[in-house]
Amino acid sequence: MSEITPIPAQQDPQDSQTATISLGLLLLFALLIRLPAVFFSQGYLFLDEQYQYIDPAWHLATGQSWYEPHEYIRGIRSWIYPGIMSGMFRALLWLGIEDPLQLMRGIRGFHALISLIPVASLWLLLRWKGLPAKRWFLLLAAGNSLAVFAGVHPNGPYCAAGLSIAAICLFQGPRLWPLLAGLLLGIAFTMRFQDAFFGPVLFLSGLIAKRYRAIWLLCLGSALVVVWQGVLDTHIYGRFLHSALGYVEYNFIEEQSSNWKTQPIYFYGLMTLGSLLFIPPLMGTVWQRMREGSRVFPVLLAAALAYLLLHSIPARKAPRFIVPAILLLWTVLSWRLFDRRQEESWQSAGHRKLFVSIQLVATVFLSLYFSYSGPINAALRLREEPELTELWVVDGSNVSVGGHLYLNKDRLKVTTMKRHRLARMLDIVDWGSLSHSIFVMLCPSKLEDGKPLAELDLSKYEDERYQITELGNFGKWPEHRKRNRRWLYRITRK
Repeated sequence: MSEITPIPAQQDPQDSQTATISLGLLLLFALLIRLPAVFFSQGYLFLDEQYQYIDPAWHLATGQSWYEPHEYIRGIRSWIYPGIMSGMFRALLWLGIEDPLQLMRGIRGFHALISLIPVASLWLLLRWKGLPAKRWFLLLAAGNSLAVFAGVHPNGPYCAAGLSIAAICLFQGPRLWPLLAGLLLGIAFTMRFQDAFFGPVLFLSGLIAKRYRAIWLLCLGSALVVVWQGVLDTHIYGRFLHSALGYVEYNFIEEQSSNWKTQPIYFYGLMTLGSLLFIPPLMGTVWQRMREGSRVFPVLLAAALAYLLLHSIPARKAPRFIVPAILLLWTVLSWRLFDRRQEESWQSAGHRKLFVSIQLVATVFLSLYFSYSGPINAALRLREEPELTELWVVDGSNVSVGGHLYLNKDRLKVTTMKRHRLARMLDIVDWGSLSHSIFVMLCPSKLEDGKPLAELDLSKYEDERYQITELGNFGKWPEHRKRNRRWLYRITRK
């Protein structure tokens, strides 16, 4: 059974009077609302975005320096997504774009285009179900804060979220659409292995609907990409699907994920309910809207709940890990969000106004937010130094330098140390034979009481062998996190 037939029970007399939107106008709106984030949402919200995705892709494209995280040393991170992004970098460099901030605008632009795939998929799903393409419902789905922000930022979890949502929608289509769903789900798997959890949900939904051909096409599409991943891993690491298998071994057999910040099992549940505004006195309204939406999108709801349940088991949790589930639940919730009945309760109207207002404010904020501006601006300042080959990072780590894309150096030696070791390091340098300057990046430290330690006065370290020059202080407003402040110095022999 390959065709999707409209289900009369899903229809509502009010739907026939609902304003609709064409696919072309919807995609145009989705692209336009992403443009502010493409141009102004600079930086990275979490360190992995820069050091596990952007910098490896930049290294593949240019061969320049990068910090190799343990995920790549152990081979538990796929090279497919960085490889795809390296192609984007090569295209931008071919166009003559070399400034790192402009390059990142181009990268976000590419991802904005990719993020249109789930938008189009949702529109098609409504068409296959024989339902109207509700204008306000689709505009919210295409332009909510999370869809915009996650749609443009280049990292594995965010990009995989969009492709997984598209796969869930396209699997419910006729003819060869489930094959495309399988391909997209397979690519999402290479970006974030946990997105494979959506596969069993789609498989089970296909069995219930007796759509055996769709199941076969889904498996075929996914298998093609998984084999591609396996062959690539064999070439790089010597084992078929080493990145996926190694990831499972590292996080679940060795239980290394518990070494990171952990959260209780109910963390995702509370966060999800909060995102739906399931709070007094709006609980009844949210429950009703979720029930009505689940009748139209049962597969979307089942996929979201299964994803949340499986992600709640591991101790390590972070909001970015459940982006696809949140977006799916917002879609289910929003189906009746804009349906105004003659006798609408104040709770229903209040929930709609509050939910939409929060989305508007969050979209504007996230589209203009420059995260990690201190480290990035410090790296851009170091980029201007032609003799930069050695960088000392004081009270920081290899992921404190802002990103090797912004440093733009073919070869760079990075040494990390605590500030009490700085004097000793200066003493052991052979200043008489040193042919280059040493650059120092000072990061904020913490005292025993947890308060940030002020800037270290490097002038007191000067002696007759070398001189210290301050290059700048980075991370002032709008960077509100003191831990992202940076101070730069140049040390040259006299």
